[in-house]
Amino acid sequence: MTIVDIKAIKKHPENSIFKSLILKCPLLKEQNNIKRLSGKVAQCNFQSKLKNELDLEKQFVQDGLSTDFRCGGTLIEELIQICKIDNPNWTIEPPVKRVVKKPVIYLYPKKNEIVNVKLKIDGTIIKAIPEYKNGWSFYVNTKGLINKKYNYLFYEASLNNLEISKEGWIVKYSNLSSFFDSTMRKIGFNKNEIIQFKTYWLKNLPKASYYEIRLLTNKFISQNMALDITPKPNTLIRAIFYFKPINQTIVIKEPNIITPKRKGFVVVEWGGLIENNKIYSLR
Repeated sequence: MTIVDIKAIKKHPENSIFKSLILKCPLLKEQNNIKRLSGKVAQCNFQSKLKNELDLEKQFVQDGLSTDFRCGGTLIEELIQICKIDNPNWTIEPPVKRVVKKPVIYLYPKKNEIVNVKLKIDGTIIKAIPEYKNGWSFYVNTKGLINKKYNYLFYEASLNNLEISKEGWIVKYSNLSSFFDSTMRKIGFNKNEIIQFKTYWLKNLPKASYYEIRLLTNKFISQNMALDITPKPNTLIRAIFYFKPINQTIVIKEPNIITPKRKGFVVVEWGGLIENNKIYSLR
């Protein structure tokens, strides 16, 4: 069971879903702290599969947060700050699934033709534009215009696994734009693709001192995010970035990128995921 968007904080928190924390954190009774929680969001997963969903919801509402739930989100972050929780009873664990945000696929066939694309995701496709029904099949012209309407195919997916490269970059937040320009050009993206990438990610990456940036490995992408494209492309460029906000620099080896030549039927894809979903266990 997953409970999402916990927003309602009552005037008497001892009667709310947080009453299980009141004894441990009396500061939650103060009205100014209640206001701090208002509008915050949490996601909680129940750890046991022994109860049905109705019983779980009833337990959550009646008894509040307990050791049976694993929670994360802005509401939990705020609770930790208010209660000054800094002990082994609250441990950080990695999320079970990772969401790859806005992978977009550009298609540049050598002639105007029908192109078929199938996604083979080890996980769940969350969103797709145009609508994805067991695959995409569209007329694409040589300039990459899909069905006389779309510049690219868009989807988002929740992955069951994640494997990133050991190599990467440490980039100051203020230098992200120039980093994307130079790095994506080396990977093989053209000017328009880089502009669209930057338009999305510079707006959606939370402000931080630095970013640790790595790439999902080619092996992982081919095994967990495979593309089945007909006719088969002559050039396939795929780059899924892993972004982790950090407070100070660390030393990692930078990858040696060999720029591919774009020839024949070219297919290009970019996307990314942000490592910022902390999950807290209540024990």
